[in-house]
Amino acid sequence: MVHFCIALPCEAQSVIRKFGMKPCGGHGRAQFFEGEGTRLAVTGIGQLASAIATTALGARYPEKNAIWVNLGICGHKSAPIGSCFIANRLESPLSLDRLYPQLPWKGDFAGISLRTLDQPTTDYPEHAAVDMEG
Repeated sequence: MVHFCIALPCEAQSVIRKFGMKPCGGHGRAQFFEGEGTRLAVTGIGQLASAIATTALGARYPEKNAIWVNLGICGHKSAPIGSCFIANRLESPLSLDRLYPQLPWKGDFAGISLRTLDQPTTDYPEHAAVDMEG
């Protein structure tokens, strides 16, 4: 089973269509969708909303070997619009921890550090992407 967590409905629409997902409930403001071998949480904006919706999806559908994918739009100082990345390091000013996700495959996307912030910014670091839900 693959679980997707995506902040906004406009970001989630292509995944919902691709996997033929149908609504299957929600939690608070988060909406859940399900398709063949896939589930998706439209989490809402921000770290807290993302954490709550992701936790709720996992609690509702516990799967020991599920793959979790956080998919979304981020900002970057110099990458062209439309560039795709795999976050291979996650950090947030709310935590001293740095996370290094386990990537079960080698893909064609460049790896990048992702900084998750509490609010929008236009002050992008040189070699990292920035978002609000990572």
